[in-house]
Amino acid sequence: MVRLLEDTPPALHERILKATSNAWVKFQLAEQSAVDTNVFEYADNPLQRHLVELLENKAQAWVELLSDAKKHEESKQVYRNKRRRSLSWIVAISLSSGQWLNVKIYRYSRTKSLVSSSLISSLLMAIAVTAIVIFILRRITHPLVALRVAAEKLGRGENTPPLPETGPADIRQTTHAFNQMNERLQRFIQDRTRLLAAISHDLRTPITILRLRAEFLEETETRGKILATLDEMQAMTEAALAFARDAATEEETRRVDLSALVASLCDDLADMGQEVQFIEEQKHPYACRPLSLKRALRNLIENAERYGKRARVSIEASETELHINIDDEGPGLQGNDLERVFEPFVRLESSRNRETGGIGLGMSIARSIVRGHGGEIVLKNRVEGLRVIVTLPFLGIINHGVGV
Repeated sequence: MVRLLEDTPPALHERILKATSNAWVKFQLAEQSAVDTNVFEYADNPLQRHLVELLENKAQAWVELLSDAKKHEESKQVYRNKRRRSLSWIVAISLSSGQWLNVKIYRYSRTKSLVSSSLISSLLMAIAVTAIVIFILRRITHPLVALRVAAEKLGRGENTPPLPETGPADIRQTTHAFNQMNERLQRFIQDRTRLLAAISHDLRTPITILRLRAEFLEETETRGKILATLDEMQAMTEAALAFARDAATEEETRRVDLSALVASLCDDLADMGQEVQFIEEQKHPYACRPLSLKRALRNLIENAERYGKRARVSIEASETELHINIDDEGPGLQGNDLERVFEPFVRLESSRNRETGGIGLGMSIARSIVRGHGGEIVLKNRVEGLRVIVTLPFLGIINHGVGV
């Protein structure tokens, strides 16, 4: 009964108590214990100690065996089918809700066979009620579990198919609203991506025309500045077009060893002559889009190595999150620049290094990819340099169960 009441909604408790109570066992929920807990000690009552053990020490339990005198004073003599019953035991068990489950156990004074049959019938009834309640709860909660899984996957940037609209009316309406939101959100993202790609593509033509016209100008300082500006515009356009092209590519989510992915990336950069070191500890299975995540980490590690002399990468795991730490030995960033560096086309040469080769999209692309996985990127200054912390949600429901 304790486990049944703990696992079922409070709205069903009265029906459960009524269905399982009978002429010789009465279950009641109350704010106070029916047993005077100040009188009894665990050491004096083996039955009480055994009951606490069965409850796995998760609740207090008190058992009072009434004496003959107290039975005469407190018990009610009830005649049913010409057989007398008297109150024999009182059991009080504390529940997690703060209430007490008080149980009054009566004894028939003339025959013991009725007690055995009542026990069997009560047990069968309790089993039947439990099975019905579990079936109803599973029927109600199964669509909610599917909805939660789909919401988690949507938050990680994955394409989720429409959910079946089953269950009670309220849950069907909620699922229908989620499906509509998912469809509209995917359509909005696709339209924005196509718009960005179209603008970036169309800008190529006027830039090329301006470049051709500038080539016919005389060799002057102004001509050189115009060509340099056009080169920068073309680089920005190509970068925006590449970002839009990658965003439009639908990469399938799959489970990989995150440590192996980061290690291979660091090895590749080290083979290219960059000062990159990976502190490998243990395997970290993770469900992600590996190509896009690898691109984001590559941008961050290359920035750390370029502007901070060398990069040191490590992974820390908690119960709910994975942290990829990228440390460098550079001068760090000013307070406002810790967030401004993520804005598109922002370059902080004055605060880091004037000899940069990028156009200011690397950090923005990295944050977009990480946020698409449901994570976040944070920059923190250290005494020795700057630390980039990539936080990824370690969701058991996605990484170990439904959705992978």
